[in-house]
Amino acid sequence: SSGINAEYGVNPNNLNPAKNSTNDNVYFDQPEVLEKVPNMFVVFALFSCLVQLPLSFLLVKNPEADQRSSNYQTVREMLKKPQFYLIFAIFALNKTPLAYINSYAKFYGQTFIENDMALSIVIGISGIFNALGRPVWGHVYDKLGISYSLLSLGLATAFSLLLSYLSKFADGDIASTGIYSIAVWGTFFCCSGNYGIMPAATVFLFGEEGLGVKYGILYVSQAVGAILSALYSSLIPFWMPLVLTIVTTSVLSGLIALALKPSNSGGECRGLMDSSQEENIELTALVRSN
Repeated sequence: SSGINAEYGVNPNNLNPAKNSTNDNVYFDQPEVLEKVPNMFVVFALFSCLVQLPLSFLLVKNPEADQRSSNYQTVREMLKKPQFYLIFAIFALNKTPLAYINSYAKFYGQTFIENDMALSIVIGISGIFNALGRPVWGHVYDKLGISYSLLSLGLATAFSLLLSYLSKFADGDIASTGIYSIAVWGTFFCCSGNYGIMPAATVFLFGEEGLGVKYGILYVSQAVGAILSALYSSLIPFWMPLVLTIVTTSVLSGLIALALKPSNSGGECRGLMDSSQEENIELTALVRSN
């Protein structure tokens, strides 16, 4: 949609933003661009309604959803567990790179890529990687478990963010644009993994019953992460220290994940167990259900 919007909506003439004389910030000041912005919000709102409303009627309830899982916990019990606050912190920290890339992917690219159409296409294609990342990282969770999947997610996000900053130093416009594109797509691909891993991790740690409320409480961490990202942006005025701070945040979230353990089993999360330990937990859950 970003590419279509740029070509046929807000900026069909591929005009470049004007660079501020006092710093590296760039902004559009052309009236023919700015006057079209409000109408595009209406277009996107109508498009979202046309897509989402019909699909919402296709949702059906899982017939097995009412069965109680072996690690059932109430919301009050969940809030007493240290695992909740660990995963809350991880989810909040992982929000900061997503908030950064959503807000500054095109803005930072404009400081060294003088092609608004190309940047719009890059951002548009990133939506595909945003969608693909969720099942892929969900599969990573199934294979590695909570701790190692979140560690991998944090490190991969940090690498993609660092690459996005370094792309401006590549030799030639084509090389810098290409590397920047890969870095942006990689960051969106990694950030979307939170929404493939966290619902499953919530069920694994705290049980499936009341998942809507439990995950809803956990999702409050996204507001905390957004505030943290805003503080970063307001307190750090230069690109390099800003990116390095967010990279450090991503690495920290992965390291915190190594401390995660399931609430009831007393053992460690999948990915930190051997196969015999996993089989014992599965057997215990089967006996309890019978």
